[in-house]
Amino acid sequence: MQKGNTYYEDYQIKYTEYNGTTLEFLEEQGSVYDSLLLVLERVPDLRARLKNPKDTITFFAMTNNSFTNAIDAMNAIRAAGNRPHLFLEDIPQPLIDTLTYHYAFNGLHDTESLKDFVEGKEIRSIDDYRMTMKYKVSSASGIIEGDNSKLY
Repeated sequence: MQKGNTYYEDYQIKYTEYNGTTLEFLEEQGSVYDSLLLVLERVPDLRARLKNPKDTITFFAMTNNSFTNAIDAMNAIRAAGNRPHLFLEDIPQPLIDTLTYHYAFNGLHDTESLKDFVEGKEIRSIDDYRMTMKYKVSSASGIIEGDNSKLY
């Protein structure tokens, strides 16, 4: 008699391809990207590119938690200086533009294009900001080929 759950032994990697635009994908994820979608309303040129199915753009989408952490940290510093808190709606437009465009890149930058760059690959964002993308494989904790691969 064999005991236990065979999830790990039966696990198979499944690759899926989303049939839609990046913007549609973000909108369909429930409340995961609400903050990003709010910011993209303030950056209409980038929003239009993410909505265009013919535009090839790589975009690192920040979740609500990322925005919460950043806003909380910023407001802690502002509070220490006796300055009022800011929220996404209050951040000056030039700063919103800059921070958003830093995470958008012309062309396709996928896992395959980064695997050979052990130290990462310098890529210029669409606003010409220098960023380093890095592919990293982490321990899978027992799942064969079920690694925790990430792009940075």
